[in-house]
Amino acid sequence: MMGRNQWLTQLSPRPEIEAVIVSTSCATPLGFICMSGIDSVNLKAELSIGMFRRQGTKAPLEAMHWALEVAFANLHKVVFCVSPVNIRAIRLLDALGIPFEARLSQEVLTPDGARKDLLRYAVLATDWNKGPTRQLLQRLAPLRPATAS
Repeated sequence: MMGRNQWLTQLSPRPEIEAVIVSTSCATPLGFICMSGIDSVNLKAELSIGMFRRQGTKAPLEAMHWALEVAFANLHKVVFCVSPVNIRAIRLLDALGIPFEARLSQEVLTPDGARKDLLRYAVLATDWNKGPTRQLLQRLAPLRPATAS
């Protein structure tokens, strides 16, 4: 029987791409980044970032910058869904100029049975390629070429 990971890698298009964010200076995992809900017809996906260390540093900005550069090589739109109580994420998206699109009412069912809203932000490829978000990320967290180990 085929294992789940092997099966997932053979799906076309891939439903999700996940990566660990690692510190280059000490090879310590800092968080994760995930491109999910990949829609190959409409060329859009949802980007999620979760940090367990070094929040408020350049690490999440570098990860976001890299993910958006990769995403917009093929996609038309990247969506961010954020809980209204995640003030840090909302402030970051606002500071980066990523437009607010909608409040999704009662979008998520929590383990205690409550329904919670989500806020939806999104950036289009046309806005990314010529817009201030890319320029700001390049200034705050410039991408450097990977170094060989």
